[in-house]
Amino acid sequence: MAWQEEARDYLDAGLRLIPLHPIIGNKCGCEKESHNPCAAIGKHPLRHGWQNQALIDDATLGNWSSYYQCSGLGWALDDDHIVIDVDSRSGGLESLNTLQTDLSIDLFSVCNAIVKTGGGGWHFYFKKDPGQTIGWKMPEKYRGIDIKQGGGFVVIAGSMHASGAFYEWHSAAKSDLSNFQAIPQIICEMLAATKRAHVNEMKSQGLGDVTEIADMLDYISNDGEGQDYEMWLRIGMSIHHATAGGSDGLKVFNEWSKQSSKYDAADLERRWHSFGKRASNVATLGSLVYIARQAGWQPAIDTNAMTPEELADLKSQWDTIKAQRVDVPSIMDDADIDLYHPPGLLGQINDYVYACSPFPNQNLSLACALAVLTNAIGRRYYWPGRFASIQPNMLILCEAGSSVGKDSILGAAHRLLCKIGMGPALHGRIK
Repeated sequence: MAWQEEARDYLDAGLRLIPLHPIIGNKCGCEKESHNPCAAIGKHPLRHGWQNQALIDDATLGNWSSYYQCSGLGWALDDDHIVIDVDSRSGGLESLNTLQTDLSIDLFSVCNAIVKTGGGGWHFYFKKDPGQTIGWKMPEKYRGIDIKQGGGFVVIAGSMHASGAFYEWHSAAKSDLSNFQAIPQIICEMLAATKRAHVNEMKSQGLGDVTEIADMLDYISNDGEGQDYEMWLRIGMSIHHATAGGSDGLKVFNEWSKQSSKYDAADLERRWHSFGKRASNVATLGSLVYIARQAGWQPAIDTNAMTPEELADLKSQWDTIKAQRVDVPSIMDDADIDLYHPPGLLGQINDYVYACSPFPNQNLSLACALAVLTNAIGRRYYWPGRFASIQPNMLILCEAGSSVGKDSILGAAHRLLCKIGMGPALHGRIK
């Protein structure tokens, strides 16, 4: 097999190899393929616990070849390894050009071990200090580029891809696999900055680290009886996104999943490594927070965020605000108010939406106006030192019959939201 000769070079360099599920025809040889098509054909570990795989010898390599009928192998990365993975299907080639231009760097020159993937992408092998903390996640603008480190793996040269092509060395004169170049410092700094931003995002959700994700999972039932497989996948994708696919995220997801009688270690690992491969159907940290809140979890309040003096000053300011508050009569007590023609800005938006529809509908127009206005005023609520990034928007679900102007009203909402830079706030289509 093509990968056997290449595998020996990895072994000679002291790198740990793991068997991957074979490619059979145009399908994956994993046991789930018959009723649940695999999203990572030939690219996920055949055995669970592969992260702890020891170094193997030629005899073991031969056994894998005959017993597992592998189409390829994976390289299980240690703490001193780091690989830049460029996926051509997800826009990685374009992102690679952008990255090299932004950083004024040529990865093909600074890296001495480069594999061209079977899918047309690239693997750049680098080394790092085992004690060096480097983020796992690239900035959003570099879509299709992933960072693989200790606890992760990549498919080795000589392995087959689902397309029928093979992973191969970029240079015919292969580099010494035992002497990788150090990852450029400018990339380390970029990853560190991205990690800090990711941590800040988690803190804005009331989270500090992966231990708090584990705390959320304690509130979410996973007894196996009536377990929703789609919900399980959504939670897994949320954890994968929140931890950027790191091994710490896989660990807490695995521990939580073990509580179920339906626990399947092989399926869990296969799914974990398929998360984040597609742009659609992605669950984020916010999804996990929502599910946990529904189950009764509440984020811990950081009482150390402000000093006692700052808290006292803030309380004094709040007392002043309350003392100056003016009571506004409820419009429900005023019979002269027409709820279908509200005053002020809300009324102006309502009139615009109403006029846009060839089949005027007062209920839908008012609902649309409320949704647009609440999204506009709720873009950001900030109380220095206490709350930040809170977005109290309104979610509105409308039901209406045929030929009542639904599409025109939805179009009006879209135009208005785009004007204020909030087009993504409009979800879904007319059903």
